[in-house]
Amino acid sequence: MTLEGPPEALRQRKAPPLKSSAMPNVAGHRRWSGPIPKPLSSMADEVSGTGKSKASLAEPPAAQPTRGGSVRTGPCGPFRGLPHKAPLQTDPGFRPFRHRPQDCIVPYPLSPTTEFTRTMLSAADLDALRALDTPTVCNALEVVAGGRLNTGFTTDPLVCPFPDLPPIVGYARTGTVRSQFPSDVTGSDATRKRVAYYQYVAEGGPTPQIVVLQDLDGPRAGFGAFWGEVNSNMHKALGCLGVVTDGCIRDIPDWAHGFQAIAGSVKPAHAHVHVVDFGCQVSVAGMVVSSGDLVHADRHGAAVIPADEAREIPKAAAEVAAKEKVILDVCRAPGFTFDKLKRALIGPEDVH
Repeated sequence: MTLEGPPEALRQRKAPPLKSSAMPNVAGHRRWSGPIPKPLSSMADEVSGTGKSKASLAEPPAAQPTRGGSVRTGPCGPFRGLPHKAPLQTDPGFRPFRHRPQDCIVPYPLSPTTEFTRTMLSAADLDALRALDTPTVCNALEVVAGGRLNTGFTTDPLVCPFPDLPPIVGYARTGTVRSQFPSDVTGSDATRKRVAYYQYVAEGGPTPQIVVLQDLDGPRAGFGAFWGEVNSNMHKALGCLGVVTDGCIRDIPDWAHGFQAIAGSVKPAHAHVHVVDFGCQVSVAGMVVSSGDLVHADRHGAAVIPADEAREIPKAAAEVAAKEKVILDVCRAPGFTFDKLKRALIGPEDVH
């Protein structure tokens, strides 16, 4: 682009003010449609009572954030090769929080009054998804998509200390943590940030919730545990069904009853663990998730279900089961022969 006019005139020109609704979606971040929140320092004074303002934590900002695109084509990455706003980054050093300064923590990243109300599922829809295990959901997603997929599910090894718990389905509350080194945020600012995180978990979107937490320590991910007896019980009390994280967990015998955990490892200490960011896009074990995405998880791992396809999953799963039954009946029946298997294989195309 060519700029006309003398250099002096160009230097005197002022850029037009950036409207809040025009704020860019940098690296997949959802941005506020309203004013920029106050710095942590001023908000911490309000919490501690030392500041002049007595605004309550329970009062949300006047303006609500926008969804930033549907789950299918939004910042959570490409499903089925569809366009997306930023390239997928699943390396251990991926830091989605860097584009939002630490002194600008958003206490209400999302709200159930936003576009989620158009895609929220009924209790019956959620029950239908909960009746399926996660591998079956992944199979059904392929049927709905019309082909094999390589995004939208965990791909790295994870541990599940409670394999007998049933599958969980809920809306993601996302965040990032570190534990190898102390946080740069201390004192009242750290308190404010910690309170804001838990309020986001409780109020930051539709329910029920599943926490998806990315560990930013790269090769040392899981150095210290954010999850244990205390946090599992706190998050359960806030309405969460479980957690999916590439970090570590601990306190297995004292873990909140019925609270599912899919984690990168089990470790004994919490080290310097602290929340870095929340309400942001995260990459956990190869699965890219944005706050509010519909997540299905069980002992096998987790998968993101595009909200506009969620109601199609049970029917697609039944189609897959019908095709598999033809082969399984042959294999389990007395008098098995390869010819019988061959005839069964020619019927349902590409079952596995």
